[in-house]
Amino acid sequence: MGNFRLRDIGILSQTQGEAFPSGATHYWRFEDNYADAIGAVTLANTAGMSFDTVKNLRGSKYNGTSYMTYNTNCNFGTAGSFSYWIKLINNNNQQCFKGNSMDMQIYGTKFYWKMLNMDSSWSISANAVGTGWKHIVMIWNGASRKLYKNNVIEINTTGGSGTPVNGTLQIGTTGGFYCYTNGTILDEMSWWNRALTATEVANLYNSGSGLFY
Repeated sequence: MGNFRLRDIGILSQTQGEAFPSGATHYWRFEDNYADAIGAVTLANTAGMSFDTVKNLRGSKYNGTSYMTYNTNCNFGTAGSFSYWIKLINNNNQQCFKGNSMDMQIYGTKFYWKMLNMDSSWSISANAVGTGWKHIVMIWNGASRKLYKNNVIEINTTGGSGTPVNGTLQIGTTGGFYCYTNGTILDEMSWWNRALTATEVANLYNSGSGLFY
């Protein structure tokens, strides 16, 4: 399949460019469904989830009580990467991912990230997240933690050691302190069981146009 990007005028067109990073294990487009374009994990969802016109055609929108769940045991391993586009309407404690293995949330204006069973403290972004569309890539590799926002490193720290615990993962989870999303839109979420390189992160961001599978 070719690579696509959304031009500024809002027309989706095929482009020649860098290849989508190899080895992805999952890819959710959220084109009015929760199907996995690479793997076989269709995300479960609660009432209140909806779809909206977003970064690349359609995306998944939260209403403040809704969330999606990866019900199969998540085997994160000691190295991996998540990439996704997210649109925030404010910075009011908008949770992104929460599970047995990982907890990443936007609290106030910054990212907070912890690999559970590995890190004893939070990794915190250097700058405010900001509203509007953002491309986020989270990379863990042993004790290394890197989080990119729009191809700029916001977290570059050393975490703990060990192996993440397998379990379910909630996306846009609710019902806990600092854990709600209201009006947030998520699009083009992908997962690798390896650490992406800086070049691959830059290719995915593609100067803000995105590089989609």
